[in-house]
Amino acid sequence: MLAGARSRVDVVAICPDEVAQRTKPTVSSVHVPAEDLGRRAVDLLVARIDGAPPHGMELSAPVLTVRD
Repeated sequence: MLAGARSRVDVVAICPDEVAQRTKPTVSSVHVPAEDLGRRAVDLLVARIDGAPPHGMELSAPVLTVRD
C-alpha cells in the first residue's frame, strides 16, 4: 500500500514533541501538556474523593509544530 509513497506528500507522520526533536528527517509533532493534564487529573480525583459530583469533559489544546 505504501510502495512508491512520497514522504510529506502522500504520507505524513506526526509524533509526540519529545520524540520528534530527535528524528532525522524531521517530523511534525504535537505537544501535549502532560504535567498540566496530570495536575488537573489529581485535582478532579481529590474533588471526587471529597464528594464533588462527577465533572464533565475537559479539553486541552495541544500545540502542533510543523517541521519541514
